[in-house]
Amino acid sequence: VGCGGCTRFLVDDLQLFQDAKGRFTVEDPKLAVKHCVRPQMGAAVAFYHGQMHDGEPLNEEAPPKWIFRFDVLYMRETPVDEKAESLRRIEVEAEGIEREQPIVSMQLYRLAERLREGLIPLPSAQVQAAALLGRATLLEGDVDTDTWKPEEMDEVGMGGDTWTSKKRVQAQQKSFRENEPSGLLPDSDHEQCVPRARPCLSIRATGGSSVLSKLLVS
Repeated sequence: VGCGGCTRFLVDDLQLFQDAKGRFTVEDPKLAVKHCVRPQMGAAVAFYHGQMHDGEPLNEEAPPKWIFRFDVLYMRETPVDEKAESLRRIEVEAEGIEREQPIVSMQLYRLAERLREGLIPLPSAQVQAAALLGRATLLEGDVDTDTWKPEEMDEVGMGGDTWTSKKRVQAQQKSFRENEPSGLLPDSDHEQCVPRARPCLSIRATGGSSVLSKLLVS
C-alpha cells in the first residue's frame, strides 16, 4: 500500500506527457484516470486490450513490479447463434465499405436493423445482404469482426499529439527498453523460481469506471 504501481484505466484522448524521469504517464490523474486497480498478492485484472490504460509510476522506495501477460483462450461449448452472427457480419461489412460504397453501406445497416427488430426473416435478410455484397452467401469466407483497428485509426488521424494506438505502442516499447533491468537470472536459477503450488488468481474484469465481474481461477 502506498507504493504506487496501480493499473489505471484512462480516458481515450490524452496528450503525450513525460515526467521528470522520462516516463510516459498522465499529467493530471484527476482528469485522466477513470478507474484504477491496486496490485495485491494473488490478484490479477483482465480487460480488453484496446482499452486505454497505463501503469502508475512506482514510488522511490517501492519494491520491483512484475508484469505477467497471459493469452486466455476459450472453447465454445454452445453453437453460434446464426441470427447474432449474421447481424454482426452485416454491420461489419457495412462499416468496411462506408467510404467506398456509402449507399450499399446504408442499405446493409437498414437491413441489419430490420433483422434485429424481427421485421424480416433471417433467411431473407441473409439473401438480401449477400446480393448487396455481390456474393452467393452472406457468411462465406472469413471476416474479422473485431472493429478495433489501431492501424486504421492512425491512418484516419486522431489530431495533434494525441495518444493514437501506434504512438502508445512506440512509447511503451521505448520506455521498456530504457528501463529494462540490466541483470537477468542465470538459467541455473530458473527452476528455483518456479512456484510449487498452483496459483489462485482473483481476476476482475473492468468496464471503464466500474468492475463488471470477478473470476476466481485456481
